[in-house]
Amino acid sequence: MPEILLRIVEGACVALYRHEPGEKAEAIPARGDLYDYSGGFGWGGAGPAHMNLSCAIVGKLYGFGGHHRKELTRRARILQEEVLAKLDAKAGHDLPVETFHRLFE
Repeated sequence: MPEILLRIVEGACVALYRHEPGEKAEAIPARGDLYDYSGGFGWGGAGPAHMNLSCAIVGKLYGFGGHHRKELTRRARILQEEVLAKLDAKAGHDLPVETFHRLFE
């Protein structure tokens, strides 16, 4: 089952995508086309770094599904408010991709 891995490495918040357990994870890049921010990622709050992460995740999961930028941005705001803002900012997290899909059914 695919999952998003949120980690803190040397004080930096990092987002990874792993398609299957046991496989190597890949870094999720920022999506400057969805959110113009030159900083890093964050979770456990509602600032620019948190929205940057949300847009990166939405871009990874839905960016090639034919959705328009406005719809992707809407989904990113929902993801940020409903999931990412509620996470412990000082801990790493393993989030099944299914968690995100349920938000948009």
